[in-house]
Amino acid sequence: MVGKGQETTLKIRNVVIFHWKYGKSYREIGNIVNKSFTTVRNIIKTLVNEGRIENKTGRGRKKLLNSRGERFVVRKVKEDPKISAPKINTLLRNFSDKTVSNETVRRVLRENSYNGRVARKKPYVNAINRRKRLEFAKKYISESTEFWRNVIFCDESKFNISGSDSYQKVWRKPNEEMHPKNLCSTIKHGGGNVMVWGCISYYGIGKLEFITETMNKMIYLNVLKSNLKESAEKMGILNTSQFYQDNDPKHKSKLVQKWLL
Repeated sequence: MVGKGQETTLKIRNVVIFHWKYGKSYREIGNIVNKSFTTVRNIIKTLVNEGRIENKTGRGRKKLLNSRGERFVVRKVKEDPKISAPKINTLLRNFSDKTVSNETVRRVLRENSYNGRVARKKPYVNAINRRKRLEFAKKYISESTEFWRNVIFCDESKFNISGSDSYQKVWRKPNEEMHPKNLCSTIKHGGGNVMVWGCISYYGIGKLEFITETMNKMIYLNVLKSNLKESAEKMGILNTSQFYQDNDPKHKSKLVQKWLL
């Protein structure tokens, strides 16, 4: 038997009417469709009295939020994608005097194709550098392969000795969060990291320099002095190479610029 309050499908209602028209009793029909005598009787009574077997339009619980309230919820997420459902709910209460659950706010967002996701990590680039990078791309987009063969790019990067700074998601069942397969191993005090300087060109990679001190303009200048010329020579473009770096303050310092010139 189905649970109490579970709605009878339209397909079952049609089966009930079919057997009723062929003269079967309410109890016989109930045994066929696995429904109670009362359910079968009500389906047939609705057809006889009202000429329908479908539900009336407008049945069910009415929405707590009208279209204006839903637009408010969506607008807040457009303004700030990081805002939480409880925060939106508080603002909504002040906006419309409506009291709804946080799950109602989430449901409205899901109905408007918004889903909660872990934000992807990306190095921060301010507005000035975004503009400069776009200008750089537009300036050099039409350069030939021959031009790029003589270009050397360099940068520094941090590498974790163990693990990653990012999230690791797992698919698991409730109460299985401590199962070994569902855990990400960590090392006491973070495991440490190492800073590495490197350069690349059309012909491959240059020397790597492991940086053990806090990077400043003097350390960076010493790295260039001991690696850049040797790397260009290794790539076979010592006399024709063009050197490019990003706008890190250490890279753009007067000391480094003067040495490069």
